[in-house]
Amino acid sequence: MRCTGRILVIAFAAVMLLASATFAGDIFNCPTANQQQAGQIDLGFYWVDPHNPNPKAPSHLNCYKAYLGVTNEVEIDAHVFDFNHATPAKTYWNATVLVVKEDLRHPAVVLGVDDIAQSATYPAGPRMGQRADRAFFVAAAKTVNSPARGEKPKFPIVRLHLGVGTERHHGFFGGVQTKLTREIGAVALFLPDDVLFAPDDDEWIYGLMYTPGPQWPTFKIAKCGHKDVLGISYNFVGRQSERASRR
Repeated sequence: MRCTGRILVIAFAAVMLLASATFAGDIFNCPTANQQQAGQIDLGFYWVDPHNPNPKAPSHLNCYKAYLGVTNEVEIDAHVFDFNHATPAKTYWNATVLVVKEDLRHPAVVLGVDDIAQSATYPAGPRMGQRADRAFFVAAAKTVNSPARGEKPKFPIVRLHLGVGTERHHGFFGGVQTKLTREIGAVALFLPDDVLFAPDDDEWIYGLMYTPGPQWPTFKIAKCGHKDVLGISYNFVGRQSERASRR
């Protein structure tokens, strides 16, 4: 029985790795319970066309993102937003803590905080120009089609997301993340009105991802509300994670 249980856990871990490899902690601006393991670093660059009709508004936005697995339970993220030199670039620090580890029966659950240093300001509305409050959230994720004992993962792999938060993440958010093949993934997520980056605009996020091989970066294309997004990311696995994966 111990051997059987161990095989199931190993198989489940393999599916989890495949299902979450396409994305780090959040999916664009939508928080998730996807979590980097200790020693893992995920770096990403995103080009965003906001389709803003205002000729004085930035023509595009450059986003630089880094996710670091401090431990298997703690992840620290840095997000740099460069508004095409229209305003000085801003850096936001986020953190998540894994409080429930995902297994065959239970979803992963994280507690998170966005913009720890309160660097953001409100771009519009009655609080325009004022420093924004930190956003707190709880998010859960579960891969629903775990493999049976001795079976290889069967595609598509489906992972469900659900969360609720405060401030810029107020209300419920979440959706579906899939791994259609070993190389191709897709997402469909809902994110409520983001008062900082998409005021008065509830967003549906649709995206496709392509990873040519194990040592390749992941290429991404998405539609986030009215915004078009092109991205690329790469996951570096540290020695501590490599040792853990061999256990």
